Amino acid sequence: MSADQLAMFGTVARDALMPVEWPDAVALDETSYDLTITERDDQDQKVSHPASVSVLGVYGYPAGRGTGRATRLAARGGPRSRASR
Repeated sequence: MSADQLAMFGTVARDALMPVEWPDAVALDETSYDLTITERDDQDQKVSHPASVSVLGVYGYPAGRGTGRATRLAARGGPRSRASR
């Protein structure tokens, strides 16, 4: 349930904090996380699924130098399908 709420509302909070205009220079970075999603099924039993999430970040530098800040963040991924295991 928390993963569903994050998927629905996380982008709204993230977008409200990110600047509107793009800076003169940017740096890109990506990191991936393997995790396990545990939830309850219809019989109230715990069920675990492997998942992976990749986070892409864009760090912006006004005037191409100096102290920068996060310009965009995007997370992609989720439970792995049976075909990808």
